Amino acid sequence: MVISISSKIWQKAILYNDKDIIKLIKLILNLVELGKHELIFENNMIEQDIISCAHFQSYSEIIKNIGKHSFYSKLPNRLIRITQKEVLKLPIDSNIKIHYNGNKVVHKESSTIFEYIDISIINSYLNSPLYIVVENKDSDGKFIRSIYNFITNNNATMQDLELSGKLKIVHGGGGNVGLVLETYVLPCRLICLVDSDKKYPQDSLQRKDGLRIICDECGHDFIILSRREIENYIPDKALISWQKKQQSYNDDINMYFDLDNKQKSYFDLKKGLKIKDFKDHRIRELYSNIYDKYEEVINKGFQCNNVLNKEILKGFGSNVYNAFDEIAVCTKEDLKDFYDELNEIVELINNRI
Repeated sequence: MVISISSKIWQKAILYNDKDIIKLIKLILNLVELGKHELIFENNMIEQDIISCAHFQSYSEIIKNIGKHSFYSKLPNRLIRITQKEVLKLPIDSNIKIHYNGNKVVHKESSTIFEYIDISIINSYLNSPLYIVVENKDSDGKFIRSIYNFITNNNATMQDLELSGKLKIVHGGGGNVGLVLETYVLPCRLICLVDSDKKYPQDSLQRKDGLRIICDECGHDFIILSRREIENYIPDKALISWQKKQQSYNDDINMYFDLDNKQKSYFDLKKGLKIKDFKDHRIRELYSNIYDKYEEVINKGFQCNNVLNKEILKGFGSNVYNAFDEIAVCTKEDLKDFYDELNEIVELINNRI
């Protein structure tokens, strides 16, 4: 995270020797030294005033380096501003969100999201990793690591971030995601990422409202994927490469690659498309070319319960998420149908680490 400390906080440390504030500023400087966060100075702060303070002289090199990259030009997309809630004055704005009894206030100004964090909660907020809560740690974890490493410009892979303690992927357990979120009641940085589970474009997201409410109340970031599931973000080239290694590439499954982008967005890559699915007129509309081709088989199947689960278009099995291991064979062009969405997720992670 990019952090700034309000001038009033600095003054309490430098001019009034406030021991609690000095301790917390040292914590922040230590986190900066470890590379966990970035600190910038506000326009009215002079690094020499800080270095001259006996409490911070041992951090002189870090402070000088911070001074070279101060806040005189472009603001970051998201800035953590450490302040004290009793002196915080913000305009009356319906877009201002208040969390943790006023200890965290979020306000968007121009293109920058400002998070005003009271100094009393800064230890738990900055000293903990960025938590990413997902439904399934194995499949969703592989998805996040793969797309992050593919897209990010950072030298560090997501695995490096996990090993260094900057980031932790948390298993939500499908329907238990809400319960897991409710355990993170302390101030922390958290992203909740879930599948949309949409079977067709008009499908409702109402079943995700409970998770959204929990995240809004705690100030967590909440992401619902636009496509059905994480598997719907596997590029064709990676999927083919994985199939060939599994020796499962055949003409039957290859029919998936003839679907258009919208159809691929909502296709169940694990289980495929079954006769019973076509009972829903919205599925018939989405896959109208498939329905037209197999209309007689499908309509006959409606009359026989024992064939309703027959696959019209085969899926790739429950382990298809392992195809993300092959993303290295792809180029940006291979992800063009969903690259922008994935890039926004990666940018959010980088802004929150």
